[in-house]
Amino acid sequence: MIGSDSIFTIHKVDINVSQVNLPIYLIPFGDLHRYTSLCDIEKWQEFLVWAKAKKNAYFIGMGDYDDLASFS
Repeated sequence: MIGSDSIFTIHKVDINVSQVNLPIYLIPFGDLHRYTSLCDIEKWQEFLVWAKAKKNAYFIGMGDYDDLASFS
C-alpha cells in the first residue's frame, strides 16, 4: 500500500454508465514537454480537437507536460 508520505497517490473514480452499449474512452496522455523545440505542437493541437469531440471520454494524465527539470 502506498502511504501518505509517498509522492504517488491513488485516485479512484467511479464512472456512471447510463447505457451499457455505448463506448467509454480512457485516453492517457503525457510526455508532452510542451515548451521544448521538439514538441510537435500541431500534433498536440490535433489531439486536443479529437479528444474534446469524444463523448464519454475520461483522461488520464501521465505526467511530463512541461520540461521544467531536465536539459533534454
